[in-house]
Amino acid sequence: GPGDPIAAGDAQLPKIRQAIRTERKIGLYRDNNGADSKRIIWPFALSFFEKVRVVVGWCELREDYRHFRTDRIVVLNMTEKRYPRRRQAMLKEWRERELTKDASEK
Repeated sequence: GPGDPIAAGDAQLPKIRQAIRTERKIGLYRDNNGADSKRIIWPFALSFFEKVRVVVGWCELREDYRHFRTDRIVVLNMTEKRYPRRRQAMLKEWRERELTKDASEK
């Protein structure tokens, strides 16, 4: 509500959007239910899932597509390194995987 502190990830949405537009890797520290983790991701989309904003990207650690809740991002650093794949290609591949996953869960 009004007066609540803004999570670092939400406060840095302009930086996340810039990284997506310029296809730059970002480093982030996140709090995953009390356990901190550091990730390098290739962000390509922002979305909402069940009332939370998420950044969608390729995670170098997991070598797979992952969703990161912006309200759990504690620190975010945009790098000068471009990621090696085009954003549109990753978005297309991610969508196809999500559709396949949804179909297999039915």
